[in-house]
Amino acid sequence: MEQQLLDNDLQTMPQQNDSVKQFAGFWIRFGASFIDGLVYLPLVLLNMYNLYEIKSLPLQLFIVLLLIVYKPFMEYKYGATLGKMALKIKVVSANFESLSLSQAVVRFSPWLLSQIVSLISTILLYLNPSFQDANTMLEVGTLQNEVFSSIIGTTASFLVLISGLIIAFDSRKQGLHDMLANTFCIYRD
Repeated sequence: MEQQLLDNDLQTMPQQNDSVKQFAGFWIRFGASFIDGLVYLPLVLLNMYNLYEIKSLPLQLFIVLLLIVYKPFMEYKYGATLGKMALKIKVVSANFESLSLSQAVVRFSPWLLSQIVSLISTILLYLNPSFQDANTMLEVGTLQNEVFSSIIGTTASFLVLISGLIIAFDSRKQGLHDMLANTFCIYRD
């Protein structure tokens, strides 16, 4: 009976396929993030044009929503963002299976925190009466510092940086975000 219980436990516990699965390291994941940055580029450029010329808060919110949804949706639905697909890596659960939606969201949490801080700062900026007259990067930056403390944004961005740097030092190449979501980034078979 006890041996059967142990056998059942082995079947339901995550397989330790560390020697079979090759974990994707820091530089390949950095490359995937760079490619994703290129994917984001049209939205970022539209965002900047909106910030200096159009000044539409609804457009700003729509752009931010697209940027927030991209990574968790792609990793949940396809196991990888376009950058990861291009470099033949994917994100999997601890059982080396597809991510659940909750894992994809938890895995995105450091970026989500940073995006929320940025969104609050941006909303406060758009609500500032002086914003409509600000047309240069210096004017907009000065206003943004007046309406929201940059320390909070810097702290949130630092969390994202630390989460990524941990990948370089972890034996299974997990970032803080991977550890929180119980996921791995591996090379596709």
